[in-house]
Amino acid sequence: MRDPSANWDVPFDAAELPDQGLTARLARSQAHDAWRALVLAQRQADESPGHAHAYGVALLGCGMPFAAGDVLTGLVARADGDRPDAASYGRRVDLATAGVRSGFWDGAMGQLLQVAEELLRKGLNQGRRWEDLADRCRRLHRSRALRDEERTFQRLRIAWLTELAGAGEATTEHRLARARAHLALGELDADRQEYDRAGRLLLALADDPGASQTALELLVGLHLRAGPEHQEDRERARSLLHKANPHSRVLREGSRNDEGRRWMAGLEAYHATTTLLLLSREAGDAEPGPRARRRLGLLARAHPDQPRYAVAAALALLAHGELAAATDALAWAQAPLTAEDHRALADAFTQAGRPDLARAHRAPDRSDPTGTE
Repeated sequence: MRDPSANWDVPFDAAELPDQGLTARLARSQAHDAWRALVLAQRQADESPGHAHAYGVALLGCGMPFAAGDVLTGLVARADGDRPDAASYGRRVDLATAGVRSGFWDGAMGQLLQVAEELLRKGLNQGRRWEDLADRCRRLHRSRALRDEERTFQRLRIAWLTELAGAGEATTEHRLARARAHLALGELDADRQEYDRAGRLLLALADDPGASQTALELLVGLHLRAGPEHQEDRERARSLLHKANPHSRVLREGSRNDEGRRWMAGLEAYHATTTLLLLSREAGDAEPGPRARRRLGLLARAHPDQPRYAVAAALALLAHGELAAATDALAWAQAPLTAEDHRALADAFTQAGRPDLARAHRAPDRSDPTGTE
């Protein structure tokens, strides 16, 4: 489903920020030097709550919703002990946007409703701010309500397209539509199996002259979000797309690997793993615990250069007795683990009743004593 926050203004109200949101506007995910604006906002964050708010908004603009959520959650928590003011409403609305973009829509709706109830209680239910807030509530409510319908629709669509394929009547367009339907289900539920089904169909379509470029664009985008089913598929898909369209936008998006981008990716990984691991532990078998574990597994595949995701996924899965899935997640890490990571994994494998795997993580030559951040 389309992100209901795609057209929301961020920040909710630029007038609340120290520089009218200038720093936040400079920090945009597509900007080449976005990280410079982000570093500036980070350095100023301790000057005032407004500057911290601006930093959270800058993180949102750079496509880092988990990091933004942590910053804004801290601000909202501190404000809860004080008398709510206009700025605190804006921070909570921006926190809701971070929640939507992190994939946790129900919590985001709760934030929006809290603001709406407070403004309604104070008789402030009019004007531009109220209309914007009401519009966000309507959009998010509708999107949440449509998720079950969307899931049913995509499953029926897949069943019909599969039947056509079995009868030998599926055209190239039908095969592409089936892949898109599996992609939609994967995004709805952070479902690894649906992503993998889509990936297989798209890879098969790479040799079809009528759909190869579209299929490869979708496949590379899938790998960026959820990783490939097999590690070798990642480079193969990128190589084929480069031949078909070397100027592809999605190809450029996945090739940015300068120092600033790596720093941003590491920062988001730190906040994402902290948040998702906490949700997994606190919620257990109830939602959003299972979704948090599924997300960690997908992030581990999508970002093998950020082993923090693989370690967090393994720890979350081991805590729920999913040994095979945990070892699978660890296999995706392509960078050294820190000494702290090895210790945490050794303890987790010991508690899971696998001292053999625990010993492997206690071996001195497997540790990086310096660690990475």
